[in-house]
Amino acid sequence: MTLVEVPASPPRLALILWLLILGASACPSRASPDSTISPGAALFPIVAKNRWGFIDASGHVVVSPTYESTVPAESERMIAARSKTEDLFMTDSVEPETTAIVAVKSGGKWGFVDHAGQLLPLRFDEVGDFSEGMAQARQGALWGFVSTLGVIAVPLQYDAVGTFVGGVAIVNRDLKYGVIDRDGRAVVKLRFEMIRPADSVFHDNRALVIAFGKKGYVARAGTIAVPPAYDEALPFSEGLAPVVRGGQTGYIDTTGRMVIRPRPWIAERFHRGRAVVQVGSKYGYIDRGGAYVAEPQFDDARAFTADDHAEAWKGPIHGLVDLSGHWGEPRIQELQRLDDSLSVALVAGRKGLVRRTTGEMIREYPWTEVGPFSEGLAPVRGSDGRFGFIDVEGRVVIPTQFVRVGHFDGGLCKAMNRKTLGYIDRRGSWVWSTRY
Repeated sequence: MTLVEVPASPPRLALILWLLILGASACPSRASPDSTISPGAALFPIVAKNRWGFIDASGHVVVSPTYESTVPAESERMIAARSKTEDLFMTDSVEPETTAIVAVKSGGKWGFVDHAGQLLPLRFDEVGDFSEGMAQARQGALWGFVSTLGVIAVPLQYDAVGTFVGGVAIVNRDLKYGVIDRDGRAVVKLRFEMIRPADSVFHDNRALVIAFGKKGYVARAGTIAVPPAYDEALPFSEGLAPVVRGGQTGYIDTTGRMVIRPRPWIAERFHRGRAVVQVGSKYGYIDRGGAYVAEPQFDDARAFTADDHAEAWKGPIHGLVDLSGHWGEPRIQELQRLDDSLSVALVAGRKGLVRRTTGEMIREYPWTEVGPFSEGLAPVRGSDGRFGFIDVEGRVVIPTQFVRVGHFDGGLCKAMNRKTLGYIDRRGSWVWSTRY
């Protein structure tokens, strides 16, 4: 099994639930194998006649489309409702691979091929995506890890494993959880009822654990830093963590000392020195001393971001809160920040390129639908319903002609046009295509 977090609806401090999840005629336009691709260069998944392979950025077929799948089993399950091959191809789960070996499925078993297209001898019932050079792998009921060298780096001996984050991964055996490093050494011994996976296992050198139904924290050295004594808790952030006992929430530091006294509020983690708290049905913000920066007055609120502002709503009205607690309606509705000075934004209902500091509309976009920019290009939908691409200045780089498009990554973009799918370059020309 792989460990998967069920996301909570932010911003709420609630019990986090965890699930253990078990683990048309086609004519490729290019078919000459090229084994000169250096490991680490991007390989792009392709599909032809319901079989999968890989091309390089020039469109040369590196791994012939002879495999049942190149999408790891967990992703296959998540998008099982997409019964058509072309739908699967267009999902975000099908993306360029930059590791020295890539996963392929043949005869119902998973293995790996290198950038010369050579199939390695390892065979598994299930594999995961590579993370920090390690991929989850299962044979029978047991899980371990494979490295990008194509060898079993951590023996298959666990009932469940998480992905590597920050050099460590959560593992489970006999209903006990621990943490291992990339060499398989125990960082935290298998002894806890749960170790909470998140964007990182350790926050402020502390990992959230459960023992005897109570939550506490363990240090990276494997020692108990804060004994499990709380009904609920969240990971540390900026040296503080919200903890719940007896229906009241306070904040402790990394030594376990209560630094913000418990109160009957629902509290979130700190970001930029501010934390969201909920009192009754209203939300406000506190500082690191527990004092209100903004009294509970909002109908919904979000955490502060790197630009020192937080989104908050008064009824249906959206606004921004600054670090002093002042709330106001923004001059622009930022859709995508391009850099420190420019954004794609809405100004008085008009969408376009906007100067962030002044809200000035530099260039209005005439399209009703503009997607996010990637590698300097954004998809737009024309009046005929077809997609093309513009640059940040709003100039049409690729005319609207495609039924579906992805985003540019490594110089290529997935696209579909009538009965053709494949990859286009920045000029809109097919680099590799096939009929479906």
